[in-house]
Amino acid sequence: MSAIEIIEHALTRRVVFISRNRFLLGAIAGLHISRLVRRGYDHICIYDQWGLREEALLHGGSLSREDLTRISYSCDNPHIIYSPWVSLAGKRIIEKALGIYTDGGRAILASKGLYTVSLRPMGYRYNNYIVETIDGKVGYLLIDKDGLRDMSIPSKYAIAYQRFLEAFNIYGPFRMIDAINILVRELGVDRAEARKLMGDLINMGIIAVSKGMLQPQGSLEDQEP
Repeated sequence: MSAIEIIEHALTRRVVFISRNRFLLGAIAGLHISRLVRRGYDHICIYDQWGLREEALLHGGSLSREDLTRISYSCDNPHIIYSPWVSLAGKRIIEKALGIYTDGGRAILASKGLYTVSLRPMGYRYNNYIVETIDGKVGYLLIDKDGLRDMSIPSKYAIAYQRFLEAFNIYGPFRMIDAINILVRELGVDRAEARKLMGDLINMGIIAVSKGMLQPQGSLEDQEP
């Protein structure tokens, strides 16, 4: 699935999007609100602790300025929550929200039945993001002046990253030699090709190196604040 398809699929469920990029979260929230309007919601309530910008809501291209008139920011049971996790932990308002846009709390929110989607920055490429769902779907997203778009990377890198991510989710950070062994075993490539794939993923900003250990780029940002 592409990144946009992953997001579209997630928006059919009670969902949480997790990122440190508030503008990106706002753009996806705009997509979410537009879908609620099309489903017949006349009024959308947002619990906003960050200061949601209209520019962000409109950036996805699906929400109109007329739709903005349907939004209010004062009610007991919000449809959409846009807030740092530290302001949400332990609050009952998350129990019925259709969409939560925040910067942490993935494990707790998943335990409450929300479909979690993490958006990890691809290193130095500030407008490129890895989209990862709780059930292992991965896509690559670009946000720029034209909105949200799929970003293409060569399939061999996408497959290599997918295998690396699966191993990371089981074992946590590991050494380069272990990553090479995983790719040799899982992809059937020789060690030279596996080493090049890992080096390219690091150079592309998809995988980070911290204290000699490899991990998905942005995984440190996914830790609870």
